[in-house]
Amino acid sequence: MGAGRPAIYETPELMQQAIELYFKTCEAEKKKPTITKLAYELGFESRQSFYDYEDREGFSYIVKRARLLVESGYEDGLRETACTG
Repeated sequence: MGAGRPAIYETPELMQQAIELYFKTCEAEKKKPTITKLAYELGFESRQSFYDYEDREGFSYIVKRARLLVESGYEDGLRETACTG
């Protein structure tokens, strides 16, 4: 019997669907996505738990792409009105 909590997402496809829903919701509500809110909406108790999915087989690409899209929004914000990074 394995130790630890059961997986929130049994398959990469289920996680990908949840991530896509989060980004669509952000777009519809005209809100900028964040890593923290993404992790929360996906059911994790911390950003680290979300990051830990990178180590699971089949999930690395999905997590990295989601993080990249959020980071892209941060970069866009630096070009708009923010004076510091």
